[in-house]
Amino acid sequence: RWRPLARAKLMRFFTSWLEVKEPDTFTIDPLIFPAFTPQVALAAVQETEAFLKHQLSKAAPNLKDITQSTESFVSSALAEIYDIQSSNLTGTTLVQLDATRRYGIFTQPAVIASHSGPATTRLVKRGVFFTRKVMCLDMGAPPNGIAMVTPPATAVTERDRVESVTTPSTCQGCHRFINPFGFMQENYDAIGRWRTTDDGHAINASIATNFLDEGSMTADAPVEALKQFTNSLRFKQCFVRQLFRFYMGRTETPSDSPLLRKMFFAFADNDDQNIVLQLKLLAESSRMSRRVEAP
Repeated sequence: RWRPLARAKLMRFFTSWLEVKEPDTFTIDPLIFPAFTPQVALAAVQETEAFLKHQLSKAAPNLKDITQSTESFVSSALAEIYDIQSSNLTGTTLVQLDATRRYGIFTQPAVIASHSGPATTRLVKRGVFFTRKVMCLDMGAPPNGIAMVTPPATAVTERDRVESVTTPSTCQGCHRFINPFGFMQENYDAIGRWRTTDDGHAINASIATNFLDEGSMTADAPVEALKQFTNSLRFKQCFVRQLFRFYMGRTETPSDSPLLRKMFFAFADNDDQNIVLQLKLLAESSRMSRRVEAP
């Protein structure tokens, strides 16, 4: 059986991995997004916490239930964001969400808003989070002389603005990873509401990538993209690495490769994605003698 302290630490891992903000630390501009009140911010964080506790309370929690679920715990404070009638909600309710718009933890408002800008979706910021923390893709520093601020423009979407300055080959070393992860989320505004237009212009959330082990990938909408990314070998490998880093309190070294391979093969076997087995393999490993306690 799960011990309370073990569950609590695993909760800390997920909030750290997902970089979910505390309710009073969101940077969303209240003048631009008045719907994102302190009460809504609190409700969004509480939703993610309730969802994770529900999934991790299972005897054998697996990552797919967290990244691919179409259910969540929604309160009336989040009704507008989820486009649900508040009269249909009593307290915090486990709700079946629109499966064409929502697909697991990465489409929850608290996670989305934690990686948005004050006034825009800040799709590059969203893309960097996926590149670094979700897929473990290597990025170098931006080339010297490259503007770090997207220039303002009229009559274009945020995607258009980003594409206009990241198409040069000097930018593609990083942005061939960053842009698809940002573009696929453009149907969610800065606070996680579904939208089909950006400043009056139709949103294009389609992406095409060639950096997965499975080969070239295309998708036309967020759910379709997330299905493929969260089913990919790279995603599963990255999750194992992030779990290792958190529980060991350090970055992996070449000497950790045998353990990481063992963890990954166990995790990916029959696509089981058993989280508890990963912790068991870590605990039984001699590498634990080199751990640094995570906060």
